[in-house]
Amino acid sequence: MEIKKSKPILDRTIDFIFSKDERKWLLLIFLLGLILRFIITSHNAPVADEMVHGSHALGISSLRPLSTITQGPIWFYLTDIAYRIFNVHLFSGRFLALLFGSLSILLIYLLAGLFFNKKTALISSFLFAVSPFHMLWARIYMDEFMAFFILLAAYLFIKDYKTKGYITPLSALFLGIGCLIKIIAGVFIVVFSLFLIFSVYKNRSNKELFKKSLKYAIFFFIIIALCLVPLVSYNYFLYKEKGIVDLPFAMYFGINTQVYQGSGLAHEGGFMINNLPRNLYIVFTVYFLKQDAVNLILGVLGLLLFVANIRKEETFEKSFILVLFGFALLFIASTIVLDTHYTYFVAIFAILGGQTIDYISKKVSEKNERKIISLILLAVLIFNLIFLWNVILTKSSTEKVREFAIDNIDKDSLVVADSRIYRGNIAWMLNDKHYVEASLLPQLMEYSKGAEGRAQLVHTYFIECAIDDCGWGTIKDQPDFNKSMEDMAAAFKNISQKTFQIKGGGTRVHNGYDDSRLNQFIIYETYIPINPVILQLTDQTHNFFFYDIPRNRNPIRAFDYYEVYGVLDTILNFIAYSILYLLIALAVISMVYVFYLVYLSDGYEASSHVKSAI
Repeated sequence: MEIKKSKPILDRTIDFIFSKDERKWLLLIFLLGLILRFIITSHNAPVADEMVHGSHALGISSLRPLSTITQGPIWFYLTDIAYRIFNVHLFSGRFLALLFGSLSILLIYLLAGLFFNKKTALISSFLFAVSPFHMLWARIYMDEFMAFFILLAAYLFIKDYKTKGYITPLSALFLGIGCLIKIIAGVFIVVFSLFLIFSVYKNRSNKELFKKSLKYAIFFFIIIALCLVPLVSYNYFLYKEKGIVDLPFAMYFGINTQVYQGSGLAHEGGFMINNLPRNLYIVFTVYFLKQDAVNLILGVLGLLLFVANIRKEETFEKSFILVLFGFALLFIASTIVLDTHYTYFVAIFAILGGQTIDYISKKVSEKNERKIISLILLAVLIFNLIFLWNVILTKSSTEKVREFAIDNIDKDSLVVADSRIYRGNIAWMLNDKHYVEASLLPQLMEYSKGAEGRAQLVHTYFIECAIDDCGWGTIKDQPDFNKSMEDMAAAFKNISQKTFQIKGGGTRVHNGYDDSRLNQFIIYETYIPINPVILQLTDQTHNFFFYDIPRNRNPIRAFDYYEVYGVLDTILNFIAYSILYLLIALAVISMVYVFYLVYLSDGYEASSHVKSAI
């Protein structure tokens, strides 16, 4: 009797990975990406703009505006709901980036499957799942949330063309949702529209196909227009009553831009074509090369392969995906150069990078290509985890202060925050407390003396910035201001009954510097005799970047508050809100829809001329 030799464990494992139904491995890749993003979003130290958006989302679902002065409304509504469910944490503020950034892993798989085989699609989804740049910028921003809908629209757009020869309007719906998340999605609509028109033109010789494609193209543009009604209505009502528009409209259309001049408003320059070469250099070297080198290198190599292997019958779809990302890159880089605006491009790097790894493995050894792919992906994972290790292991001091506030500071306590702490961080960390910035405390103390009521011992906390500058980046140039805060911190230290030290964390170790070993905040707990009316007075100071925090506290004081009059405007307002609520509901439903698309596709949408057996 012949005894069969069992395969080595590695071979059996690899055979299992590439078994017939690869979608179970896609699910594992998705879970890996989700877990990593959960850890990083919970730990990663915030940057300034996060606190702008994070604070502005507080209470907005009760206020129910049509939009905001900085971005579309959908992100703010759903982030506020996340706050209500999970309380205010970095995790909940970043929940949409975490969730929809992870769901984008599935879309990378589907998109790559349109161009390559299912093996390459799995590789691409893995590269996207473990991308350091994408994980690090899963923050309190709209970009990764919006990018999900751009990718979903792109998948449906290409799939329609490959399978039907014309474009159905479903992709327009998801593009519209993207625009109501972040107005920069309009850049992608330009590319979709041009290729849609071209697809109709290509069908001119087939009367029946031409009529069908033209009809759906008209529906496409109608849906886009309807999706934009809430955004346009908001700006119309605002301009009609106050003569202003939101920041993106002011930036790109030059309407009353002086309203948004000033510190922290880096958008007032509009288009800056002259800066494009410098900005592109920053994007590819400072951002991608330093934060996601593996994906960048694999993506560039994959781009060369992708272009070299374009066949006539696939020119449309391959040109579309390249122009979609290329045009957006040039447009965005000509206006602003902030890291988060470029998280979209991890998608194209991952799709093209999957092709690179597949190509390399075949060239090295077709017989052992699965082993080679597995070893390459394992090396990529280890390299990226080492890069992110300190963020994974340590937690941001901002999150630690927020947790301290939830667990220790009661509703009748006074919190004095060192003014060397960035105002947005204060507003976000202490949003549900009676807090005041230290520089305003003397003024409030003086005012409270003339108010009714007698002085009582009030439970008080002072939060000191132990490193002298906690987010501003300008304190070194203000020695007198720094000394005034040092003196106030010393005064509270002398009367404190308890002291709590908050160390840093949630940042990568850079040039040997590890802030997780340093005290970033020191909290002094004490009781001071003061008129309790000061607790209510402090709440009147809770304003940050045009809005009271939380947003629903004094809605009539809002910078963009307006009232609607007249029958036509009232009807328009009703239609705008109806569309907004519908799109919010569809945005939530899309979480399930993407799994349904994976189920339908069987993970393999490549056309016959690129299909290959695994």
